[in-house]
Amino acid sequence: MNNRKEDIQVLIAEDDYLVGEMIKGIIREIGYTFAGQASDGREVTEMTESIKPDIILMDIKMPDMDGIEATRLIHKRRPTPVVVLTA
Repeated sequence: MNNRKEDIQVLIAEDDYLVGEMIKGIIREIGYTFAGQASDGREVTEMTESIKPDIILMDIKMPDMDGIEATRLIHKRRPTPVVVLTA
């Protein structure tokens, strides 16, 4: 993982657009780099392989594939730290 905050890329997995936008704003405000936003579990697994983020902020309840299953798949394919977010 990188040492400077601005070098750390954060991928957001959140199906609620407004919540995702709020998280994106916070990520940028505290100095990290926004790497992208996925709206379901399948999309976040694909984006993880292509973007190669340093960390993923993962919602649990998402359509198509939930955050738990997506995290399992990510850790098999390309282990990446995941922080789970839920309401």
